[in-house]
Amino acid sequence: REEVFKVYEEAKIRAENGEKFALAPEGGRNRDGNLLPFKSGPFIFAINSQMPLVPTVIQGAFDVMKKGSFVPNAEAWTKKIRVSFLDPIPVIGINLSQREKLQQQSFSVMSHYIEMNPL
Repeated sequence: REEVFKVYEEAKIRAENGEKFALAPEGGRNRDGNLLPFKSGPFIFAINSQMPLVPTVIQGAFDVMKKGSFVPNAEAWTKKIRVSFLDPIPVIGINLSQREKLQQQSFSVMSHYIEMNPL
C-alpha cells in the first residue's frame, strides 16, 4: 500500500506537467464481466492531483478473452469490444473526506451506463 501511494505521489508531479493517467478502479479483471467494487486508490490520486475523473467503460473484453486466458477464445473474431468515455466528473475543491462519495458517484454513473447500454 505504501508503494502504491509513493507511485501516486510521483505521478502527481507528472500530472502537474500535463500527463494523463488511466487507472482501473476495480483493481483488475473479473471473472464474469460485471463491475467489481471500486478500490480507493484511483480516487485518492484524483483528489490529490485535482484531475477530473473520466469514467471509461470497456464492454465485451471478457467475452473475447476471459481472465486467466493466454489466448482469445475461438469465437473472439466475431465478438465486439466497446470503449465508452463518459462525462468527466470534476474533483476541484473535493477533499479526501469526500473520497467515498466520489467513489460511489463514479460507480453509479458507470453501472447506470452499462445497464442502459448493453453490448
